[in-house]
Amino acid sequence: MMRNRMGWMLGSTLALLLLGPLGQSVHAQNGHHDAEQIRSVIMSAYIHGLQSNGSREDIRQGFHPDFVMKVLGEGAITNVTIEEWIGRLPPEGQAPNRTITADIPTVDVAGDAAVARVEVHYDGDHVFTDYMSLYRFPEGWRIVAKIFHSQG
Repeated sequence: MMRNRMGWMLGSTLALLLLGPLGQSVHAQNGHHDAEQIRSVIMSAYIHGLQSNGSREDIRQGFHPDFVMKVLGEGAITNVTIEEWIGRLPPEGQAPNRTITADIPTVDVAGDAAVARVEVHYDGDHVFTDYMSLYRFPEGWRIVAKIFHSQG
């Protein structure tokens, strides 16, 4: 009986040692897939949508209806909803008078929550550093909050 128990423990330990790295690899692959999905949502809804005055449908797909942007000014915080932000845009499709690009150097995913650092450039100049919070919903990743620093 003792020998069977020892054999089972040894076999279990060996299986964990061999399969453990495989589980980590799958987790890392899932994290990479999540990061790519998050980058895609940010580029579609935020950079090509809000920043470039693009499709309102794309904006609303990528931003959760309860999204809020926290704006710090003169020691006070103002909250801007996604609908308020959309309402400030020029008519849909009116092209901006600058080239807008972005880098997303950091995406940190923990389960169904994520944070992304977004560096926005106008005509090649770094103008904003944004920190976006996202949640995974049944329909996919959506932006739920944003804080930012204006470089200028």
